[in-house]
Amino acid sequence: MKYLSNLVFIVLGLLYSAEAMAELSAQQRSNFNLRLSQVNATYPVMIDSNTRADKMWLLGNTVYLQLTGVNIDVSALNDDDKNNLTSKMFSMLRNQYCKTDEFSFFKSNGLNLSRILNDKNNVYLTEIKVSSEDCELVDINSKEDTKESITNKPQQKTPEIIKTTKDESKYRALFDVVAYNYPPYDLGSPVLENVYQYKKGDYIKLAYDMCEGYVCQVVTPLGSKAWVYGHKLTDNDNIDKALDEFNSLGMGNWSRVEITIWNDIKSDPSKIEGCALKLLYGDDFNKETDWPSYCNRLSKTKLLDSKLKELQSSLSDLSPSDSELLKMKEGKIWIGAKAMHLSLSWGTPDDVNSTITAHARKEQWVYSGGNYVYLTNGIVTAIQN
Repeated sequence: MKYLSNLVFIVLGLLYSAEAMAELSAQQRSNFNLRLSQVNATYPVMIDSNTRADKMWLLGNTVYLQLTGVNIDVSALNDDDKNNLTSKMFSMLRNQYCKTDEFSFFKSNGLNLSRILNDKNNVYLTEIKVSSEDCELVDINSKEDTKESITNKPQQKTPEIIKTTKDESKYRALFDVVAYNYPPYDLGSPVLENVYQYKKGDYIKLAYDMCEGYVCQVVTPLGSKAWVYGHKLTDNDNIDKALDEFNSLGMGNWSRVEITIWNDIKSDPSKIEGCALKLLYGDDFNKETDWPSYCNRLSKTKLLDSKLKELQSSLSDLSPSDSELLKMKEGKIWIGAKAMHLSLSWGTPDDVNSTITAHARKEQWVYSGGNYVYLTNGIVTAIQN
């Protein structure tokens, strides 16, 4: 639910003019509630095609925001989906609350933030809440990360669009890129303004070490903070080559949903392949239960269609027998299968370890879940799981 950052910044635009205070007195609380009533007079309002803001209120020291995910049906989500959604929402809001100037008003006044999310049927889905104590945990985690890097311990990777380095000249504009005053999740929003225009090849400085959704916060050459689309940036030294790749993928014509999906799964292409493999053998299955929920989001996108056509071509070249085709459809593999049988059944391996001798090429294909397949000269000779 990364698009929620857009909603937060719009609300801030209405509230941020309030005078900063060490704590809220009775009079200040009354003034703050007056500001909230002005915000609520504009609700309910669609922030983008996915999210509706319904109500905002102050209770105790917490500012609550009631949201509706208009395209979400809680009955279609499993526990992992709900936990992942909650975790992403909390991580995003915590980082904004603790690390950005735009949220300093709430933090400096001892105000906690809460987001309550219902689905399209007004069924409760999740609630997240952040406070200054969460910022202390952020600081502790940052120190622990630094300690681990010194001792060369492996660190957990987080899915990101692009990471910055100390080299502020790493990322460049693929073509003319507009920078906006708010995250441009909804280009029709009346609060959006163009604050800077990057030219093709211009170097772009990111404000933080990762992007939210498919937009990145930047610091413009004018020194102001703004937001640009992350997929319009590249770290390729050859701008023309990077632009050719962009055009070959057809990203310029992608919908916002496709761009969002791409940024979510680009670090794990096996997800696209897994969905395509399921469709390769027909679509006579229950799409609500018989494949991952993210496959439904990928459905009818260029990403999935392109991968499916690639697999269909490989299957045609392989020309498996009826019995082999049935095994592959059921996700099975067997001794004597060819490498392509394996690829079209289990997908691309996570890793391949090869040994070349004078008489043979031996490979170990490594899959998730502790599954290993051994091949000699492209033929499966052993399976370990």
